Amino acid sequence: MVHIPKRSKQGTELMSDLIETETREIAGREYEVKTFYDSHMCAPWIEDGGHGPVTDWERRGKAPGELILCRSHGSKRFFDFKAAVAIARRDGWSANEADYEAWKAGTLTEGQRAERAARADYERMRGWCNDSWHWIGIRVAPLCDCGEAAEDKAESLWGIESDCGDYFDSVVLELVEQIDPLALGHCPNM
Repeated sequence: MVHIPKRSKQGTELMSDLIETETREIAGREYEVKTFYDSHMCAPWIEDGGHGPVTDWERRGKAPGELILCRSHGSKRFFDFKAAVAIARRDGWSANEADYEAWKAGTLTEGQRAERAARADYERMRGWCNDSWHWIGIRVAPLCDCGEAAEDKAESLWGIESDCGDYFDSVVLELVEQIDPLALGHCPNM
C-alpha cells in the first residue's frame, strides 16, 4: 500500500479545517506548525490500492463472506472479507512485521497470514469510517522576528494519516528543510 501525499505551496486551507497550531523551535529558529483536516482526500479504499473491496452505500443484508464496515441512515457499506483474503494471499499482505516473520519461520500458514492481513485491513477501514483516524495536512511557516508567520515561505504536505506517530515529526523536519535547506545543516549544493 503506497500512498503518495499531495504537496501544496499555496495556502488553500480553510480555517474551519484547522485542527491545531503550535510553535516549534528547530535549529534555533521558530516555525509555526499547523495541522489541518485534509478534506480533499477520499475514503482510503479509493485513495490507495491494496485494500479489500468495499461497496458503496447499499440498503440490503450482508452477503456471505462480507462484513459490515459502517452504517448510516439505514444504509450500509460492506467489506468483502472473502475477496480481501484472496487478494492478501495473492499479493502477500501481512498484518504486521510479527506476522511476516512468523510466516517466514513457518509458524503461520499462508492462509492464516492472509486472513490476519484482511482482518487488519478491515479494522483500518472501519477505523476511518468511525473517525478513529482521518487524513491531515501539515503546514510549516517560519516565524518572522515580529512573531508572525511568513506565509510566502510556507511549505505543506497533505494526505497523511492522522495517527502516523513519529512520521508527523519527520514531515515537519522535511518541510523545514524545504523552507531553509541550511537549517538542519544540509547544503543544497552537495
